[in-house]
Parts: sequence; C-alpha cells; structure tokens
Amino acid sequence: MAVFEDVTFGFKGTEYKVPANKIMRLIANVEDIVSMQDLTSGKGPKLSKLAEAYAACLNYAGAKVEIEQVYETMFGENGGSNITESVSSLLMLMLPPSSYHPPESEEAGKDQAAE
Repeated sequence: MAVFEDVTFGFKGTEYKVPANKIMRLIANVEDIVSMQDLTSGKGPKLSKLAEAYAACLNYAGAKVEIEQVYETMFGENGGSNITESVSSLLMLMLPPSSYHPPESEEAGKDQAAE
C-alpha cells in the first residue's frame, strides 16, 4: 500500500503529474527550500522561496520552467490566487493523504453504523 497518492501541479494551463512512488523524494527537495512550518506560519514564506519551491515541483514533474516565470505569476491579474494555490499545493504535497482522509475501513464502518 502506497503512503502517498499521485500529485498534479498546474502552470499556465498545463498540468504536470508526479507519481505516488516519487512523492517522498520531492518532499525532501521542497523542504530544502521551504518547510511546512514556513508555509503554515501566520507570516508565510518569502515569495521568492515559494516560487522556487513550486518551480522545483513543476520541474520534478517534467515541466521546463524557471523560478522567475513562477515568480512572475504571483503578481498582476490573479496573483493573489496564484500565491494561495501555490501554498495549498505545497501543503497538500507534504501531507500524507491518511492525515486528511480516514482509512477506507473506518469510512466503511461509519457508513454501516449510520444505517
């Protein structure tokens, strides 16, 4: 049983997928740039670090993007939502799905208990 699920990152209308068996290595790469604590602190990470981490994810997934290209999307039209989506994507990458999805056996037990 895999701990992680496939993850998809979007950039300028194109999606890039990282398979579940490669997620842990990607998390290690991202944590060299920005930590979960950086992402969840009230202050948040520096935008340059956020752009670097998201670019690392995109490139790991097969995109050919520069940090500057990702950074540029954080300004102008939809800039605020791009920042929010980047933070959200990085957080979801770092969290094992079991931390936000109950195991299937627990879900099945809850459904039966409700009947």
